[in-house]
Amino acid sequence: QAFMDLARSLPGYCYVVFPHCRCDARKTGNIILTITLDGLRMRACSTEGVPEKQEHSFSWDMIKNYEADFEEQSFAFQYTREQQDPKWVRVFSPFYLYMELCVHKAKEEALANESV
Repeated sequence: QAFMDLARSLPGYCYVVFPHCRCDARKTGNIILTITLDGLRMRACSTEGVPEKQEHSFSWDMIKNYEADFEEQSFAFQYTREQQDPKWVRVFSPFYLYMELCVHKAKEEALANESV
């Protein structure tokens, strides 16, 4: 337990940034997906990976479902915002399985921290 307490206190704990990849939420360009204890963040970038200003954040309470799609080799999540219908976002990356695992673990950790 002491080791985990120390690990949780270190900067960058539960903070994963993936290489830029295609996303169905953008007509042109790519996104950089970041997973943290607070939720998911998608930052717009060029197809070469140069970051742009547009960024969207999704807290864990906004994310209702998520899954890895083997056929499309993508990670998808469904989110809701006030007075809007739920929407699915699909991220196409060779790291789609790791994205799903990271989301599962980060969300689990965030919920555990809330109950403490």
